[in-house]
Amino acid sequence: MKPCKYILLILSQASLTLFCQAQGTLQQQEQQIYRQHQLQRARIDSLQKILLTATDRTKVTCLNRLSPEYYLFNTDTAWNCASEAYTLAVKINFTKGMAEALHNLGQITQERIDVSGAEKYFRQVPDFYKKIHALEEYNKAIRTLGYNLLLQLRFDEARALFEKNLAYYKGAADEEGLAYTYRVIGKTYDDQGYYEKAFEYFRKDLEISGKITENGSRRSLFMGSNFYMGSLYKHAGDENTALAYYRMSAQRAKENELPDVYNSRMGDIYVLLHNYDSARYYYELAHYFITLRLVDTAIRKVFLSDPDINIGETYLAQKKYDKALEYFIKPFRFSFPANFLTLKVLNDVARIYEGQKKITESFQYAKKLLDVAQAAGSRQYIRDVFELHWRLYDQQGKTDSAYKYHLLYTAMNDSLARDVQLRNMAVAEMKVENGLKESRITLLSKEKEIQQQQKQLLFLGLTGLALISIVVFRNILLKRRYEINKRKHAENELQLQKLEYETSKAELQKQATELEMQALRAQMNPHFIFNSLNSINRFILQNNKDQAAEYLTKFSKLVRMILQNSQASLITLESELGSLELYLDLEALRFDNHFTYKVKLSSDIETEMLKVPPLIIQPYVENAIWHGLMHKDEKGHLDIEVSQRNELLFFKITDDG
Repeated sequence: MKPCKYILLILSQASLTLFCQAQGTLQQQEQQIYRQHQLQRARIDSLQKILLTATDRTKVTCLNRLSPEYYLFNTDTAWNCASEAYTLAVKINFTKGMAEALHNLGQITQERIDVSGAEKYFRQVPDFYKKIHALEEYNKAIRTLGYNLLLQLRFDEARALFEKNLAYYKGAADEEGLAYTYRVIGKTYDDQGYYEKAFEYFRKDLEISGKITENGSRRSLFMGSNFYMGSLYKHAGDENTALAYYRMSAQRAKENELPDVYNSRMGDIYVLLHNYDSARYYYELAHYFITLRLVDTAIRKVFLSDPDINIGETYLAQKKYDKALEYFIKPFRFSFPANFLTLKVLNDVARIYEGQKKITESFQYAKKLLDVAQAAGSRQYIRDVFELHWRLYDQQGKTDSAYKYHLLYTAMNDSLARDVQLRNMAVAEMKVENGLKESRITLLSKEKEIQQQQKQLLFLGLTGLALISIVVFRNILLKRRYEINKRKHAENELQLQKLEYETSKAELQKQATELEMQALRAQMNPHFIFNSLNSINRFILQNNKDQAAEYLTKFSKLVRMILQNSQASLITLESELGSLELYLDLEALRFDNHFTYKVKLSSDIETEMLKVPPLIIQPYVENAIWHGLMHKDEKGHLDIEVSQRNELLFFKITDDG
């Protein structure tokens, strides 16, 4: 096969693999949407059952809980639930029920893009909560009203309400409320071109949101913080940092099972990389998941505007004006008063017509943009529209008008330039602070590593000292026993002819002593001790403190039992089995649990009464482990059976090696 064919085959396989991975991810995201729908329908069914028998306040509360559950499926039903709840709450004078119903009515109206119509509902809610001294709900209502004003581009009014929230959330130590309030205040400054103030508030939001997320609270809070901070870095020209924040925002969306938001963030990332085809792919996925998630057509139409505008802007960036216009010029987008979409859309459409040399149409949208931007105090859009007027008049040859708007553009651009410079300085300062924090973290990590090494050296020293102590103790014990035996032997030799019985008895004692010495040497096998200490050392070096401590505890206990048992010629079966199990546990730990074992006792055996020689079973068990189990690739097993027949004790050792 030729090299080019190999390359084509590899590329085909790689493409197939990527396609399968993408399909798998897509199916997972679809399943997330289906699960959310199932959970929501289950909540609706549960509330509907309660509603069948509910009366008065319970019925109002139930209807108010049902209303937002219907947002995604049917806003007409959601509206009917809220309206019925409000009517009944007024009838029974249920203040909290009236407030909740008005909130729901406002929310539905706002979602249907009648933002100014929603305001009349939201404005009534705070007074109801104030009446019943519900401070938390009162501040949430103020925040909701503020956000409604923000959507209407009434930034100064919105900011005044948000700043009222700050005092409450600081006093209540409500970090989530505080982070959100900092974020929306930053948004008002950002939308008006006060970038330094926007950065200040977004930074406060990010610090609190990050801390809350680390403590295991809502990850969605951090998602918005990262997005806005990423946008600030993008406008400051630091695309690498912006990408990092966008990626964090996308990851948070993924963790929260929000596939539409996740794909939208991925699209933003590829726009920043100037890869517009990939960006459109993700924006279209966001469009798909919004369609899948939102059943109600009115709400769906509103939410679809965001990915549509994003797709249009990718075509605009590539100067594909006709394709871009398809996504911007849709009747519903201009059938509502000024709101958060208007500035962006008017600016983009005016630029498209300029690119197509359609001066009249471009002027039409530029003038609309100027009216809306000046009413909102959105300085960056005022600057952009002044620049657009300057260029359009210049193309028409109207020098005086072009010069007038050039002066207006220059003045506004100079005003914004100061904020841009201050923002960039703040961005640079934050990067330096983050670098210092990372350096401190690195230094602390190194200090911790040094301390850990010191602890390990200390532990090794103590272990070595313990080993030397054991060896010295063993030598002393052996020497003493040897001297005792030697003295007894000499005494027996002197009395050999006079005391045959005594001599015979002494000889037997000598043989017993020698057997005890041999047993002790076998018990205290230096090879086993060496391996055990090596295992302890390995655990310590691996920083596996728990296993090292467990191994050392069992090892010391086994040594103590061996030394104690060596003083007697017979010990209880209970003690013998105890030392055997300690030995097996140590060997299992040393070989990473390569084998398991089980000790079976006949029910008629009284282990505390029966006596056996010390360590009578251990050599056979050791032989089974080393020659039967250690050569197996898979995990081995050892069975030890103890039974009694008449006056005899039987030990059966079986391995599966």
